Amino acid sequence: MIAVSGKWALGADDLQWILYRRRSEANGGWKALSFVSSARGVLERCMREAGCLDEDRAVLVAGLPPTFNEWRETLCPRCLETATDNSVTLSGMDNPPKVTQSV
Repeated sequence: MIAVSGKWALGADDLQWILYRRRSEANGGWKALSFVSSARGVLERCMREAGCLDEDRAVLVAGLPPTFNEWRETLCPRCLETATDNSVTLSGMDNPPKVTQSV
């Protein structure tokens, strides 16, 4: 995961940013909601539409460049060295949250 704030998390793979919402305590884990490979503005719109609060959204996008490709070019080469299961893990997040996807 790139960032976690409240019940929201932002992750990435080599193709896109991924917005996650924490599942209920009973179900546990994270649910992938949105996949954005274009611009930070599109990611922020997806966050708003999913119900992510302004405060959480600000934490999740802090420091992101305008596009995913810019982010990948500047950060991912370093991140991918520690990637597991095709997801990006930044330094200091040795135990990323368990992620589940449903269709």
